[in-house]
Amino acid sequence: MLDLAWTVTILNDWDMASWVDDNDNIPLSTAQHCTGTLPFMAMELMVPNPPAHLYRHDLKSFFYILIWAALHYDFKNKTRASRVHPAIEEWNNSKMKSVHDNKGLLLRNSKDIVTIIAQIPLQCQALGPWIHAIWDLFYEGSLIQGHYEMAKRRGATATWDNKTYGGCITFEKFVGAVGCPI
Repeated sequence: MLDLAWTVTILNDWDMASWVDDNDNIPLSTAQHCTGTLPFMAMELMVPNPPAHLYRHDLKSFFYILIWAALHYDFKNKTRASRVHPAIEEWNNSKMKSVHDNKGLLLRNSKDIVTIIAQIPLQCQALGPWIHAIWDLFYEGSLIQGHYEMAKRRGATATWDNKTYGGCITFEKFVGAVGCPI
């Protein structure tokens, strides 16, 4: 059994750090191209002229890293698979649009995430509930965003909180999803 209670990891990528102005807004990046490792990038950033990098993009990257690690690493024996797992093989594609589209399908289809979780090796099955709980947050956010966009097309004056994906992706909700007390 994988003991996750005392596993602490700190990821810092200061290349993607953002300044925050006095109004808590993040100015648009001056980067002229998309940067990052495709299998782990938030799909919203996988476009030409990406939007401002938000905290929720880091959490989505963590989600993809968690899936990758669960499918490829045996933490007990300190080994990793020699080949990319077929369930996420498309994430290793060099074509950004293909990776983007594949991740989009995963986030819209509950059967896909259930299938991936079922393929996690026994020694990493403890990560399955985390993966599913985090997927639920992003799925709920996408549903709320869809409702917002439909309402806006009909002329409603609904507001959308882009920073927190409609209030679904906050620090508190994220740590709650993985069962960590705040």
